[in-house]
Amino acid sequence: IGDNKIIHMANTKLNITISDLDSTSYYKNNYMTARRVLPSLMPSNPPTKSDNIIEDAYDLMDNVKMGSVNDERSMKFTGAGYVNYIYKLNGVSLGKTSVRDLSKLGTKVSRSNLKKGDLIFFNSTVGSSTPSRVAIYAGEHRIIVPSSDGISSRVLLSDYYNSHYMYAKRVY
Repeated sequence: IGDNKIIHMANTKLNITISDLDSTSYYKNNYMTARRVLPSLMPSNPPTKSDNIIEDAYDLMDNVKMGSVNDERSMKFTGAGYVNYIYKLNGVSLGKTSVRDLSKLGTKVSRSNLKKGDLIFFNSTVGSSTPSRVAIYAGEHRIIVPSSDGISSRVLLSDYYNSHYMYAKRVY
C-alpha cells in the first residue's frame, strides 16, 4: 500500500492488518517480489474526470444500442456518437459524432504516454491514413471500443488493434 507497508490477513485468528515489511524477520526472509496489478484501472480518490469517463463508458456498455443515428433518448449511437455522449456526460463538449471529426480534436500523444480518457484511432485497412474507428483508452492497455456489434473492452496490444493503431489524441 506504499511506504514499505502491506495490508494483509496474517492468519485466520487475526483481523486484516497493516504491517511494515521490515517489522519481522518473517517478512524480511520471505519477501520475493511485488507486482503492480491494475493501478490505472482503479479510480483515484477522489475520482478524476478521466476515471468518471471510463466508469461511465463501462457502465453504459450494455445499455446502448449501436446504429446509424445518434439519439440520446433511445440510447442509440454510432461509435463516434457514443464517445461524444460519454464525454458530454462528464462536461467535455466534443461536439463531433464522426470518427473523422473526432480525429481532428485535441493533441496527439504517443503510445508510451497514453492516459485514461485519451481517444485512440484505428484504420480498417493496415497502412490506410484514414481513421475508421475510435476507442477510449481505459488504462493498463485496455480500450473501450464501440462497434456495430456493441461496446466492448479489448486489449490494445492484441494483434488486430496493434496492427490497425494509427494515433491517439488527448481531448481535454
